[in-house]
Amino acid sequence: AGRAMFTALPAVERLEIPRERFVCHGGLYEYGCCGKDEPRSLSTDIAKEFPVSTQGFNDDGTWNYVGNNEKETEEECRARGVRFTAWFAKSLMPEVAAAGPRPVVMVVCHQTFGDLVARILVERSSQEWGYGRIKYR
Repeated sequence: AGRAMFTALPAVERLEIPRERFVCHGGLYEYGCCGKDEPRSLSTDIAKEFPVSTQGFNDDGTWNYVGNNEKETEEECRARGVRFTAWFAKSLMPEVAAAGPRPVVMVVCHQTFGDLVARILVERSSQEWGYGRIKYR
């Protein structure tokens, strides 16, 4: 989480985005970095280190890995992308629409997962996505 948060922080500070609007979502981790036995960042640790609110983490505060493999598989990642875009549409977009003209939405994630999210939003499918096969940059 640290690298992505450090990347976003200057823009968040410059735009004066308040903590409650700077969200770290539990589904935005790098492909393959979680699994049933992988140590994971805790949402509470992230919130202590960065001025963020945390959403979408597992009940125990870990990244939103759902599966039973040592490391996340492409199939599990595709399902995570669908979960994230559903959250984005249901939870975030109504807030954005209510914010008035020209609201700011900034999604910071690893390129591989960003490509997956773009495919789901643009193509309405994740089936052609695979690790390293980047279509949307």
